[in-house]
Amino acid sequence: MSVREEHELASRRQKLELWRQLGFSLYPANFKRSHSASQVATLAEKSVSVLEGSEIPPGDEVSVAGRIMTVRPHGRLWFATLEDQTGKIQLGAIEETADKKMWQLLQAIDRGDIVGAEGVVVKTKRGEPTVFLTKLVPLAKALQP
Repeated sequence: MSVREEHELASRRQKLELWRQLGFSLYPANFKRSHSASQVATLAEKSVSVLEGSEIPPGDEVSVAGRIMTVRPHGRLWFATLEDQTGKIQLGAIEETADKKMWQLLQAIDRGDIVGAEGVVVKTKRGEPTVFLTKLVPLAKALQP
């Protein structure tokens, strides 16, 4: 194992420990999902809710689950791509609207982790289907990059 891989593994183990410290079950037995990624994309196409500024507009509330494929933090904004067996959608969070515990958890999410997410379906200005998070539940930590 290279030095870089050892560093990545150590970082992911520290993040797993943070999950534990935040009070999350490390590998919960279940998560109730209401929609698949493709169903969320369909809802977003029909949605008139478009994200503007730091306020999350009203929209359909959903719960989805899948693997995190990319993580893109941008200061007070956090975005990730979630993929399930039906497709990909974007997850989003705004620091001002997220509770402190969830914001800390978001900083400990890596590519490959499996999560359950609850939130409001909106479209971004670019038309991307997005679930803006009200709750995030870690389901499994990917220790190997």
